[in-house]
Amino acid sequence: MLRIFIIAIEIGVLILLLRSPYVQYLFSDVQLSLSDWLTELSLAAERQELSELRESVEHVTGAMREYQQDYWNDVTSTKLKLINFNKLYCVNGDKNPYIYGNNLRVVCSAIQSSQLLD
Repeated sequence: MLRIFIIAIEIGVLILLLRSPYVQYLFSDVQLSLSDWLTELSLAAERQELSELRESVEHVTGAMREYQQDYWNDVTSTKLKLINFNKLYCVNGDKNPYIYGNNLRVVCSAIQSSQLLD
């Protein structure tokens, strides 16, 4: 009987301790750190694919002017920007003031053959 009473008191103290503001703050900080780490881990594969895409069209983008290369690097900085670029300029055929003509066709072909649009 004494054991059950002591276990009940321990459980009560544990519940009170876990509900304290300091422990809640500590757990939220750990959760935030873990969430940031998992986000970075998931983005690592995306960054690798974007880097491979940049390398695959380097023969075209290497001949571009500096402002065009900066624009291309910005487009390939995230998967979402690349998808929007593909939709606007490769699929819909809008005019792009930075990449156009044969360069645009090569870039669009490389984008569509990559795994980034899946």
